[in-house]
Amino acid sequence: MAAAAAAPAPWQVPAAAYGSQILYRVAVSGAEGEGSLKLTLRLASPERYQAQAVDPLGRAIWGLDVDGDRGLWLDHRAHAYCRLAGALDLAFLPLGPLSLSALPPLLLGRLPVPPADPAGVVRTVAAGPGAGGGAAAGGDASAAAATASTVGYRDAAGRGWSAVVQGGQLVSWGLWQEPATAPILAWTSNGAWSVLADRRKGVQVRWREALREPLAQLAPMKPGPDYRETSCSR
Repeated sequence: MAAAAAAPAPWQVPAAAYGSQILYRVAVSGAEGEGSLKLTLRLASPERYQAQAVDPLGRAIWGLDVDGDRGLWLDHRAHAYCRLAGALDLAFLPLGPLSLSALPPLLLGRLPVPPADPAGVVRTVAAGPGAGGGAAAGGDASAAAATASTVGYRDAAGRGWSAVVQGGQLVSWGLWQEPATAPILAWTSNGAWSVLADRRKGVQVRWREALREPLAQLAPMKPGPDYRETSCSR
């Protein structure tokens, strides 16, 4: 009973996730073709995390080191780096117009951006899987899906978020710039795979958790001596 009352909001990362190192299997498809990679999220605290991607052969692709609203991006293939401030909207990391703090909750199946005013969140209970980021992934409707809660709010940038929660689990959400338009980002989950579609860029990213273990230590990432500094805007 107390545990149910203490359940985190859909945009909050569960406290148990901090101090973890999580490996994800990721697949990306878009206009430039398809690819796969392994992504490791090292989550030390709400303010401190790292993400690192390698290709199927284990070769480093990119790294991201975040502390608060500042971040370091390492492009290992181009031997380049750039410094981020607040925003995470990189052409070579198709995650849409999100903040640096949004990546961990996104990967963990939470809403990546909190409401500007928690008191303004609109919650409703609807029969069947409602609309959020589109139809819920998969077609396995069950008794647990008979009742779905919908959550809607606006973030600090004025953008609209709409999500569906079933059985205490977030199953879909959508992000709108304008109410009458299609969502610019749509996310769904079937319990195993998460799918994020960026409709502006025509990119779809799929991922699933493969391994989770305790995080021993988080050493700062540093660019190599031959890395050149560049702009994060491309």
